[in-house]
Amino acid sequence: MQVITMSHQDVKELVQNVVNLTIQNLKLENQLPSENLIASQDQRFDSKGLSDYLGCTPQTICVYKKRGVFPFYQTGRTIYFKKSEVDAALASNRKGLKHA
Repeated sequence: MQVITMSHQDVKELVQNVVNLTIQNLKLENQLPSENLIASQDQRFDSKGLSDYLGCTPQTICVYKKRGVFPFYQTGRTIYFKKSEVDAALASNRKGLKHA
């Protein structure tokens, strides 16, 4: 048996490289968009993120999705909502405005 001695920094870099390679492989396998593409476009929410943004439960978001309250996108099993479209849907459903 052979013992290999590595510094803390070397182990940290090795783990980070493995994580980065794993993420790259998952993106290739699942054809996930890159972080840069998402960052350069509209902010997106998953169901949990949208429920936090709106102050409701994820179950409510599921009901809204089924009723077509907010447009959504699906890639495989991943569902997401664009913030600008959610905001537009909320603005178009605004009630109780009185004009002078």
